[in-house]
Amino acid sequence: MMSGVARFEGFDEPASAVAWRSAGALLILFFIALLLAIAGSRLYGKYEVAR
Repeated sequence: MMSGVARFEGFDEPASAVAWRSAGALLILFFIALLLAIAGSRLYGKYEVAR
């Protein structure tokens, strides 16, 4: 666990910057997918009730 923290201590390194950027992009994509799944399930529930 500490090795991962120590690896990201040098923020001026391009490798760590790329790692943080890719991690942030993955987190944003996951969040968007989660919101879409929630919205989709709610819409599906509304259609089921309307039927």
